[in-house]
Amino acid sequence: MTAAILLLGLCVVASSAEACQTGSFGVNCSRECGQCKDEACSPVDGHCSDGCQLWSVGKLCKEELCENPYYVSIYSNIGSNPAVPSLDGLTPTLREVNETSVAITWRQDPKIQQEYAQFYGYTVAYAEDNGDLMNDQRFNHNSSTQDQTVIVSNLNVHQEYSFRVKCFREMDNQMNYGTPSNIIRIRLTAAKPTPGATSSYDTDSTPGKGENKSALIAGVVVGVAVAMALAVAVAVLLLL
Repeated sequence: MTAAILLLGLCVVASSAEACQTGSFGVNCSRECGQCKDEACSPVDGHCSDGCQLWSVGKLCKEELCENPYYVSIYSNIGSNPAVPSLDGLTPTLREVNETSVAITWRQDPKIQQEYAQFYGYTVAYAEDNGDLMNDQRFNHNSSTQDQTVIVSNLNVHQEYSFRVKCFREMDNQMNYGTPSNIIRIRLTAAKPTPGATSSYDTDSTPGKGENKSALIAGVVVGVAVAMALAVAVAVLLLL
């Protein structure tokens, strides 16, 4: 009897699901499908057979990437699309690593959920002097840390550079950029010799110069010693 009741219940659910129109599912078609690519979902459990539409994620494609009404509030109160990541109001920090390399550090967008981190990343653009910001280098969002630091190399010595960081979301070969960070500048300097080390341009390091100076000092010492010895000998003779 119990098995018959369960079977009857399953038949009722299946019959109700089969009768659902596109966009609904479940008992009495009371639930709406998520953002499915073909706008239709399984009439039984609501799964999207062809996957989610652009920017939609989750088990039933009902979540938008970083959908949050307070998404940009940590940096700014301005934002036309709260689902797009933003670095508005953020200023990165720069540190000269050596004469041709710079380390740039920025605070990653804190609203990016770890489970969807693979859809997000950053680009670091830079320009020499007042040129257009180019050479965008891409870096993945790193959920294991709050700040991210990368090294930009092969720069020119004694030049001033401008840097900017942008955050983006990417899915199905489509990309959306959020508001970029503020632009920050740095001027590279020449490498300084290590304290206590001899510079290759040190005038005292001319080949042979050190040896000649040492020999001269030794000769003077020997000459003084000989003179003193002769003076002592003369004094002894006079006493006799």
